Amino acid sequence: AHGIAALHLQHAGSDRGVWTAQGLAVITSLIAAATPENAIARVLDVSFALDRVLADERLAGAIDPARIGVAGHSFGANTALLAAGARFRENGEVLRFADPRIRAAVIMSAPSLPADQDPFFTYSAIAVPTLHLTGTQDVTAIPGLGTSPQERRIPFDSMAAAPRYLGVYDGGRHSMFSDWSSDATALAIKASARAITLAFWREVFDGDGGAARVLAQPGRAFPDVAGTLASWESAR
Repeated sequence: AHGIAALHLQHAGSDRGVWTAQGLAVITSLIAAATPENAIARVLDVSFALDRVLADERLAGAIDPARIGVAGHSFGANTALLAAGARFRENGEVLRFADPRIRAAVIMSAPSLPADQDPFFTYSAIAVPTLHLTGTQDVTAIPGLGTSPQERRIPFDSMAAAPRYLGVYDGGRHSMFSDWSSDATALAIKASARAITLAFWREVFDGDGGAARVLAQPGRAFPDVAGTLASWESAR
């Protein structure tokens, strides 16, 4: 819709199959999936998928290679950050898997970094516009993988690239962007996130002045969903 093509990737080893386990076994599956190896494999999946899509003659003219963005939630947010340029240290080496075709990123519920990684070093390497979305109750309570609502803003705070935006949804839980939550709060958050994300793509890729004004004051532009935002920050 809106002239935007969306490509949804499944990442073998860390995709929806992780959730097929029952009870506490889900926690074990999540911990096993959230490895550095899978993190690297996922961002390589993004580049592989872009290679295939852009080489597909059936899509010639339908996809503009100069207007490609990436979006992700939770572990997918980590994938999006890596594709957009984040770097990390591993065994004395600096690893970076940025895809230069990625011109912007939407980061939903970013996970915390391992304790041995410096957020400023990791995220300051990102040089593309970003939109960050999280919630006041966006908690991941998984042993060894836990992230608090306050930690979700660390990527936003650690970057220098602009424009970048941070929206925090009032009452927003970790499942707010998924189909698992369909209560009134989650539905209002989804509506707000759709409108704000569309405005972000329009500003970044079209230079749309109206979209830029929306992102300057989204509560005023979308009064029907303004109450969902507990706070909004921008760096331009």
